[in-house]
Amino acid sequence: MASYPCQLRTQSNRMVILTMPDVPEAVVVGYSEADALRRAPAVLDSILQGYAAEGRRLPPCPRARRGPRVPVLRRAFA
Repeated sequence: MASYPCQLRTQSNRMVILTMPDVPEAVVVGYSEADALRRAPAVLDSILQGYAAEGRRLPPCPRARRGPRVPVLRRAFA
């Protein structure tokens, strides 16, 4: 299954911000790391749908980075 690496940052108000370096439009806010990671696949899917609708190339899924990753939900984007 294809996936994109992500970064998680806890804010002073304890909210967690998830970003994906390879998909800069992807920003997810959660109440915890688990919550942000749970929400992220739907956000990623919506962004990749927008790329496809606009005829933009999908960002490659890098394999070398360590850490948490967000899976691609739709097989068409994997």
